[in-house]
Amino acid sequence: MLTSALCFGVMALLTRILASLPSAEKVFFRSFIGLLLTAAAFVVFCRPLPRPRNYRGLIWRGIFGSLALLCYFYAIDRCGLPKATLYCYTYPVWATLLAWADLGERPSSHAILATLVAVLGVVLTLEFHADALLSFSHADVIGLLAGAFTGAAIVSVRRLRQVESSWWIVIFFTSIGALLSAPFLFVSFKPPAMLEWLGLIALAAAAAVAQLLMTKAYRTLTAAEGSLLSLTVVPWSSLFSVIFLSEVPPLRFWIGAAVVFLAVGWLVLHQTSTRPATLPESPLVD
Repeated sequence: MLTSALCFGVMALLTRILASLPSAEKVFFRSFIGLLLTAAAFVVFCRPLPRPRNYRGLIWRGIFGSLALLCYFYAIDRCGLPKATLYCYTYPVWATLLAWADLGERPSSHAILATLVAVLGVVLTLEFHADALLSFSHADVIGLLAGAFTGAAIVSVRRLRQVESSWWIVIFFTSIGALLSAPFLFVSFKPPAMLEWLGLIALAAAAAVAQLLMTKAYRTLTAAEGSLLSLTVVPWSSLFSVIFLSEVPPLRFWIGAAVVFLAVGWLVLHQTSTRPATLPESPLVD
């Protein structure tokens, strides 16, 4: 799981390096190449695949996951790699809250407290000015939406995993991701250069390897334990940002990130200790 988180950090880094390409274009190629890799893996393994049972659930899962990707990649390009990753990986908190509305799972007092602490941590990452209380840009909002859509996709996966094959979940997610991002290509398509093509392929490959490693890890880890370990994407992304991009986050970011990390970590640890884990993996890994 830790190696999977490292691969997701590499994926996020490549997304930032390819900043000259529109974010929706990167989502398209990430989804399309991911679909091709999934199809190739299915052919190699030649596993029997039953027909889907819940088309509506698969479609909604694909929509939520694709919107999460669009928001996440956009936030990476606009507000930087560390902050965008931090926003997206608040998803365990969002999933807990959204499950209350969709699945009737009333959040515990621990979940409510963790949410309030996480919100405080996010506020601490924002810029403060003398002429304004704080600077909260549209990129920050979209970054938080990435976490919310990820949480919504996770709630939908909770239902799907009871009746659907993981192959169909991946196929619908990558297919819908390509379909939703394709119209943006007509608005702001930039033909990738040779090095950019290599970067896009590497981006999709890093995501595919991360998915494979995460799937293997979940054979022995509970989902809550896996969610906690997946949070190491945040420090990996921050480290990559400093080393490869020379983007050094200010002190307030590190303080806010530590608060969010502790809040989310405390939440998933509490879930592990009180009941069987119900949080499946993030849709950014499919």
